[in-house]
Amino acid sequence: MQRKQLGLLYAPGDQTGSFGKKSVLNVPAATAPQAILESAFVPEFPETFQSLKELKAGQIKILSMIDALKKSLLGLELLELRCRELLCSINKAMDAYRYEWHQIRRNIYPLGIITICYKSLRKLFGKPHFSGHDIQELAVLGNLAWSITKMANSPAF
Repeated sequence: MQRKQLGLLYAPGDQTGSFGKKSVLNVPAATAPQAILESAFVPEFPETFQSLKELKAGQIKILSMIDALKKSLLGLELLELRCRELLCSINKAMDAYRYEWHQIRRNIYPLGIITICYKSLRKLFGKPHFSGHDIQELAVLGNLAWSITKMANSPAF
């Protein structure tokens, strides 16, 4: 069901992808890599074969197409595994970010609204809102956010 929701599998009875391109895999063209789909389109075959030689040649073409499709399916399965790996690592990094954010927030604002008011008064008197110690703790969040962004921008294959 998850593959179907991601667009990696077609719905029963659906002969075209969601963008109208028809392929052997019935996979929408926008959801799979272009290199895999290029080998998946079926060439035209004649309705009837005139001789046994043409029939054998057609069988060989079909067998080669089956091999190409199996390679394409393997490529899609490897792509799916890589995407799952990336999503899992990003989710773990986001959990670590949330945990650190809560810890740092408690350290920066230990008394809640009272600390916020104190920091606002400091700002009124010309001092910076955050102290040097607060900035060091916030830099940790910046480094975690940069790491998450780097993971999110990493290529899938």
